[in-house]
Amino acid sequence: MEHTPAPEQHDDSKTSASVWLILWLTMLIYGAIAAPIPGVNEPHYLGKAKHFWNPAWCPDDLLLESSNAHYVFYFTVGFWSQWLSLPMLAIFARGIGYGLLARGWQRTTQVIGFSGWQAWLSCLGFLSFASWGNFSGEWLVGGIEGKTLSYACLLLAFAGWQTLRPARAAVWAGLAISFHPVVGAWAVLAALLTIFIRHSPWRDWKSSATAVTLLLLAALPGLIPAISLIFTTDSADVRINGTYLQVYYRLAHHLDPMKFSARSYWCYAGLCLGILLLRRTLQSSIPGCAWLRITGWSVVFAAAGLAVGYGPRPAADMPYYLQRMTLLKFYPFRLFDVLIPLTVALQGTLLMTHWLRHSSRRHRQSVLSLVTIGLVAISAGGLWRQSVIRSPTIFDAPEWRDVCSWAAEHMAADALIQTPIHNSNFKWHAGRAEYVTYKDVPQDNRGLVEWNRRMRFLAQWYRDHASDGYSAAELQELRAQTDIDYIITDRLGPFELPPCYTNARFRVYDLTQSP
Repeated sequence: MEHTPAPEQHDDSKTSASVWLILWLTMLIYGAIAAPIPGVNEPHYLGKAKHFWNPAWCPDDLLLESSNAHYVFYFTVGFWSQWLSLPMLAIFARGIGYGLLARGWQRTTQVIGFSGWQAWLSCLGFLSFASWGNFSGEWLVGGIEGKTLSYACLLLAFAGWQTLRPARAAVWAGLAISFHPVVGAWAVLAALLTIFIRHSPWRDWKSSATAVTLLLLAALPGLIPAISLIFTTDSADVRINGTYLQVYYRLAHHLDPMKFSARSYWCYAGLCLGILLLRRTLQSSIPGCAWLRITGWSVVFAAAGLAVGYGPRPAADMPYYLQRMTLLKFYPFRLFDVLIPLTVALQGTLLMTHWLRHSSRRHRQSVLSLVTIGLVAISAGGLWRQSVIRSPTIFDAPEWRDVCSWAAEHMAADALIQTPIHNSNFKWHAGRAEYVTYKDVPQDNRGLVEWNRRMRFLAQWYRDHASDGYSAAELQELRAQTDIDYIITDRLGPFELPPCYTNARFRVYDLTQSP
């Protein structure tokens, strides 16, 4: 059954506000449990945002000095870092981001025809799926970064499109691209393919031209910096090596389909099958609307990514290896990863509504209560599973916070520190620059190559001097080659230089005092 866009509907203002508040609180609570502050990527993105507005904060840090792929996010969110600490900035940005996302969810489900309780039930269903995993490492609620705001704008764009507000939809779609060019561009491409295949946009060419112009104007602030990362003056070797490091090494869990787990393939195949079965069962609303076609295009994009990425490893053994590697760099699985469970949640809510309509009034409340309890239990189980998988590390220990606090108090603001390579939150706690860490990888080719050089250099230097310990002269040589002022370590050594600070787990060595 075809879905015809309807005029915009208006709920009672108190009811609408209540629905939004419930959705917002649900996302905030889920995010707080799934990603306690700082979330896994918040030191990275919020640190970049803070440095964007205050370059004197952590100067000469490799990540912070690299290209700004998410320019609009850093510009808008980072503005508030001038007055807020990083933890407070995370709370503030999550509140704004989830508030916009809740509004987008509310408006999208409203134009689909959902009532308030259906909107919340679909949100809870989606979070239940999300708590158990994903396909390519994509998530929607959990911490704050550019893609959270981008998906929120996309939901609002879809609502504007379906209520015959093309100008409003175009602005929101452009903002989605600005906040996250990859997420926004894939979604807009899917929407455009849906429009061109199902309709003739040239019947009202003036309206179409206005919408395209508004979309481009809203997208350009984020699109220009992203395009500049693609069309650079880097040498061919830098481009090839940077792309390889991104696709097949550092971000392979997002980009290389041969690295995705068998469990992810089976789960998402089951979700896709669920969408097809629910479409046959329901035969109305969601199954026939533009949303399902956009979801279908996300499947096409992901299938193309699988075809491009499938092959023997090492990847260099694949035919057209360089071209395939370049295509995978554009995250073809990203939209698919979010839209499939989201669509199942929407269709599952519709199915629940059908069941309730055909059940007696006496049973409706009990059935709805059982479903709600079940979804909460599924979410809780998934979050518990995540907490087990994400077991505490030494970088969650009080001793780590202690050494970070010492660094903040005793190290110069422009000091350069080499920390344990797998920590991800030293800058967050200490506010001091790092020479290199595994987590903080730049997003431009030149930065990626330099990041890899530093990682390899340190690994080789540690190996070359490990047999007889690290003398003061060798440490001075290391400082001359890297400009590292301090080393913080939990197991590296022995050092001839006495530590300037120790606690139960960590030692700090001041290389500036090395003779």
